[in-house]
Amino acid sequence: VTLDDAFITLSNDTGQWTVGHASSFFDFFGGYTHTGTGGHDQTADQTLFAYTFNIGNGVSATLSLEDPYASGRKLAEEFGGVIFDTVAGTTYAFGAIYGGQRIPDIVANLRVDQDWGSAQIMGALRQIRTKASFTVTTVIGTGTTATTSTLTLASGGNEWGWAIGAGLEVALPGVPVDFATQGCYSEGALAYCVTGTGGTVVDAVQNAVGGLPLTKGWQIGAGFSVAASSTVSFNIDGAYGEIDHYGTLLDYDYWGMAGNIVWKPVGGLAISAEIQYRETNANFNLAGNSLVSDSSRWNGVFRVQRSF
Repeated sequence: VTLDDAFITLSNDTGQWTVGHASSFFDFFGGYTHTGTGGHDQTADQTLFAYTFNIGNGVSATLSLEDPYASGRKLAEEFGGVIFDTVAGTTYAFGAIYGGQRIPDIVANLRVDQDWGSAQIMGALRQIRTKASFTVTTVIGTGTTATTSTLTLASGGNEWGWAIGAGLEVALPGVPVDFATQGCYSEGALAYCVTGTGGTVVDAVQNAVGGLPLTKGWQIGAGFSVAASSTVSFNIDGAYGEIDHYGTLLDYDYWGMAGNIVWKPVGGLAISAEIQYRETNANFNLAGNSLVSDSSRWNGVFRVQRSF
C-alpha cells in the first residue's frame, strides 16, 4: 500500500494552512502523460507543514517546511563507492554520508492563477550534514592483479543545497490545447529538479581531503494536451537535463519523450495507450573513462482507470 495524499487544510480569507502528506509546494508541472515529462517527472508528495498567503487577484505566496525523506527526495547512498580520476589525480567518494536530518527542507513559492492559466517561481533550501568521518574500501582490478584500498575520509560538515525553478501553464478558455513547461536548476538538492535519469544522482560528492562539493544539475520539460473531442485527448511530454557530479566519472546528460491517447467513453472511466523513450549519454573524461553507461529504453503502457 502506498499513501497518496493525507492532509488537513484550514482556510480563511487571508490564507490557508496545509498539514500532512501532500504535493510539494515546489512542484508545478510534472507532465500530461502517465510517466511525466518524458519519463522524468520531478514532482513528489511530501510530509509538510505550510502556509499559503492569498495576496489577491489570483496571486499567492507559500512558505513550507517539508520532509525530503517522506518522498525519497534526499539523494545520498549510505555506502556509495570510490572514484579514482586518473587524469586529475583525485580521489572521490560519491554518495555523501548523511549524519542525520536536523532541519527540514525550506520551500517557498510565488504563484498566480488566472483565466489564461497559471505561473509559478519557487525555491528550496536543504541542509546536507555528514558524519564526522567514514571509511570506504574499494577493489581496483580483477583476479590476481586486483588491489584493495581503504580510505578514511573526513566529513564535509554542513553544507546547504538549493534549487530554484519556474513553471508556466497556458489553458485559454475555448481553445482545446493546453501547454505547460517547468525548468529547474539545483546544487545539492537535485531531486527537486530530476528523477529517473538513468544514471546515479546524489546531492554531494565527498572528496579525499574533507570537502563536500555539491552536485549540479538542471532539467527543462514541457508538454501539450490536445482535446480532439469530448471523449478523446492526445498528450505529449518531453524533457532534457544534465548532471555534474563535480567533474567526476559520473557526469552525464539525458532526455526523453512520451505520448499517449486517452479515451473516456463515460464519466469516471479512462482507457489509454502510451509509448515512452528515454536515453542517457555519458560524459567521458579526457582518458575516455566514465562510470555511467550509455543507455536507451522504450516502454509501452496500456492503462484502464476507474475514478470514483
